[in-house]
Amino acid sequence: MRLIGTTQEVIEKRRAEDKLLYSEALFRAVFETTSAALAQIDTRTGRFIQVNRRFASLLRHQPSDLHNTRVRDFIVDDCTHDWDGVGGLADGARGVFEADNLYLRQDGSVFRGHAVANRADGLAGASVAVLLLSDLKDGV
Repeated sequence: MRLIGTTQEVIEKRRAEDKLLYSEALFRAVFETTSAALAQIDTRTGRFIQVNRRFASLLRHQPSDLHNTRVRDFIVDDCTHDWDGVGGLADGARGVFEADNLYLRQDGSVFRGHAVANRADGLAGASVAVLLLSDLKDGV
């Protein structure tokens, strides 16, 4: 009896896949459970890719309500910042963008917030930044 074929070692590939799955699960858990208001944004358009519960709560929305909306959609003061290009992050001119603005919540209330966006380098072809939004609680 003869058997013709090939064998392939898949243990290392499987270990790499398991590490990637663990890394993704860890990122999701940290992103969702942190007390920081975080969002991933497309730096070319200023649109939200993903927001965590804290970020949505700060704007008094559900996370799914914010998908594909723009940061600029929630700014109520005369915005002189380049939120559509996220202040030079898209073209790599800057690595960090900061701005203070008045933000509109779903219930119509307004708060003064401080936003810091950091370009996420190392994502092949992606133009993504992580945005941290803080309520400055200045009585507005």
